[in-house]
Amino acid sequence: MEAARAVNLGVGKGDMAARVQRVLTLEESDRKAWSKWKDSQKAIDKLDDDALLKKDEIKRAELEFERLTSSLPLSDRSVEGVRTALPQLRNLLRLHTDHQRLDERIVALQQAISALSDGAERLAKILGATEDQGGREPIQTIDQARLRLAVPSAVLRFHCAAGSKRALVGWRKRVSFSFWWIIGGVVLVILGIGAWKPSKTTRHRRHHDEARPSIKEAKPKGPSRATQRRLRAPVSMGWEVHEFGDNAPAGDWVQWKIGSGWFDVQGLFNRKEAVREFLRLAAQADERGEPFGALLKPEPDNKHDKNAMQVIGILGPHEAPTSRVFLGYVPADAVAEVASFPEGMPIAVELKKSRIGEVDVILNCAGLWPPAKQRRELGFEKAPSKPVTRVDENALEKLDQLIERMNAMPALTAKQAAARQKTNRIDFIEDDDATIQRKLAELEADRSPSVLEDPDGIKQYDNDLAKQVEIVSEGLDGWERSGMTPAPYYSYRIAVILSKQKEVEREKAFLAAWCRHFSEIGIGQRYADLVERARKKGAIPPA
Repeated sequence: MEAARAVNLGVGKGDMAARVQRVLTLEESDRKAWSKWKDSQKAIDKLDDDALLKKDEIKRAELEFERLTSSLPLSDRSVEGVRTALPQLRNLLRLHTDHQRLDERIVALQQAISALSDGAERLAKILGATEDQGGREPIQTIDQARLRLAVPSAVLRFHCAAGSKRALVGWRKRVSFSFWWIIGGVVLVILGIGAWKPSKTTRHRRHHDEARPSIKEAKPKGPSRATQRRLRAPVSMGWEVHEFGDNAPAGDWVQWKIGSGWFDVQGLFNRKEAVREFLRLAAQADERGEPFGALLKPEPDNKHDKNAMQVIGILGPHEAPTSRVFLGYVPADAVAEVASFPEGMPIAVELKKSRIGEVDVILNCAGLWPPAKQRRELGFEKAPSKPVTRVDENALEKLDQLIERMNAMPALTAKQAAARQKTNRIDFIEDDDATIQRKLAELEADRSPSVLEDPDGIKQYDNDLAKQVEIVSEGLDGWERSGMTPAPYYSYRIAVILSKQKEVEREKAFLAAWCRHFSEIGIGQRYADLVERARKKGAIPPA
């Protein structure tokens, strides 16, 4: 009992052993809690120490970054500015390296020229050059020495026949030996200088290779280049990317035909904190299926651009939004085209993709307008007129003349056509100036004003038989002159026009005459389509 009172256990009724066991259990749990609290306190202290170390490392990294970028020729030396200028900096480094190599080569050549000049001067002294010959170029001195050696050779042959062969031959050998010794020395100097420079570069490169670690570190596979181009920054740089679902206003809308239909909202950086907050809320609303979107608001009082148009982000339905946030502006080139829309044209905007980074914010939107059918019903556009096929007797007569011409022309094989092209082709490397000028004059003389040069475009003549016949005739002129196969599109248009006009026999005759020349020579899908059409029409035998 005394022991129970010593540990504050009251003496009374009840199981004393159970009460003692309960007290011991409580003490054990208190000990464990105390030990756990001490461990957690140690962990917190360790995390605090690690945080301080990380802060110091970040500060040192920032100072090192400032030191490294202080000498760069950049107006913006921030992380984003340096990242954007990396391609230009790499180009500058490559150009600087090329410039250094070029300087080394120039110095080597200058040393070689100096050595050659010294050798030429020694050669001139040995051969007894006069003072007025001392200012010549080294090559001229060497050539002069060769000429002077040629004359004594003839004299030596004459004197040898006269009986003084041994002395004169010895003199010639000495002179020849001295000459070639000097030439050999100059060549060795040049080769030695040329070999010394690469060896220095090789040693420099070997030094860098030895400084690199021999173990290659495995790098994690990053996103593809296409993904990085879409995001305008690697995922590893910490960009929060969200692609929004449908948030266009009620009704039928399509993307307007300005560029790709999408645009980057301008001016986000000036209000990036508010934009970030809105985009995160809009992303949450998109995930929950709640209404959100954006509106376009003209700003005619803008002092920089009277066509300026604001992009307003909204939360809630478009008819009664609960929140509005000014995000930025539509790009100037896009609003300039919007200003050319008919007055009263309905337009809208839809959020497409947001990218939130540590420094920058990027928002892609799509401009919207009604579908073409609604625009025509509302009177904003006129329906395009259906093309009118123009065929008259004059055009049919020209076509018959074209068919007769193709039937009368000799058919060329692919080898003959290639030979004709080679004969008439202007080779600016192999041909001399007179030949090039002659061929250019012939081309200019044969050239006449062409339908293909019409400033309004040739698509307007797709259903004009006379114009198509004229274009094909011009192609045949070039075929006969230079062997260049005419474009098959216009021949195909002739066949289509004749088919629409129920001119079955004329179409078969034209296809047969055309395939006689170009079925085996023409390369491309359109040539194959024409041949297949001729087979279906029965103009040529089946394959």
